[in-house]
Amino acid sequence: MARERNPERDKARRIWLDSGGTLTARQVAEQVGVKPEQVRKWKSLDTIGSRSLTKADLSEIGERIKYWTNEVSRLENIEARGGRNRVFRVVPRDL
Repeated sequence: MARERNPERDKARRIWLDSGGTLTARQVAEQVGVKPEQVRKWKSLDTIGSRSLTKADLSEIGERIKYWTNEVSRLENIEARGGRNRVFRVVPRDL
């Protein structure tokens, strides 16, 4: 059975996020009551601070959503027509 997560870790994360990322690891450690090295380790494990979304990231996410929405629609249309292996006959007229 895995060890339970240290509640001080969540407290440190909340303090850091509430500060808007302006507090240093040393300042957070003083408030929580642990060593600054421990806060730095938690920060690297939780990837605190590296999750900032820019407009470029948001547009990329939007493009991915659009792609997968279209892909789902395409696959649903294929399924509605009887599957991929369905053959359609085209009779050329007026040639």
